[in-house]
Amino acid sequence: MDHNQPTCHIVSGPNGAGKSTFARSYILNYIKDGNYLNADDIAKNLCPEDPGKVQAKAGKIFLEELERHIELREDFAFETTLAGSGFLPRIRRWRENNWNVVLYYLYIPSALFSLQRVKERVSRGGHDIPEKDIFRRYPRSLSNLFTYSDVCDMTLCFDNSGTKMVPIFEKMLGGECNIMDADLFAEIERYLRELQEQNNMGTPVKKEEDK
Repeated sequence: MDHNQPTCHIVSGPNGAGKSTFARSYILNYIKDGNYLNADDIAKNLCPEDPGKVQAKAGKIFLEELERHIELREDFAFETTLAGSGFLPRIRRWRENNWNVVLYYLYIPSALFSLQRVKERVSRGGHDIPEKDIFRRYPRSLSNLFTYSDVCDMTLCFDNSGTKMVPIFEKMLGGECNIMDADLFAEIERYLRELQEQNNMGTPVKKEEDK
């Protein structure tokens, strides 16, 4: 990576993976105040009593803010489940325009774990996610991890299921994965193999929104 170029930090992972907490603890040290984009936060600001009603509007504002930061060429970060593929052409375009793109992926072991995390968040006053969305997004998020790692300058994957984050692997663009936890890496590979077998036998996957 060229450290003279602006950097986009992408904080990704399934619902309940701890993206916002991770961002507050680590990413905000590298960017200016206000340069962290989260569609859920935008929705809450638009309609605190029922953010779900304004998700479409929040998503539109999120994408507008994304492009505004690109034009300003200021370091910024955004949060996504990585359940959709719509950011792939954007990342390619940003890199062509001399941006660094760093992907952080927070791994948790299952959709059920994701659901439990969201329920815990709601019990503390946090925002809810429909159960069907959690179960739909989890496999798509993990499936997209390696696709996105092939277009980002650097990918850092951590297990965030416990009280302490555990590095699983890191990867530079065009390079091989530097595996730091072989057991967790094998767990991800095993899940993706099983998912591929199910997809080969099942129904086509609908296009997921980028959130």
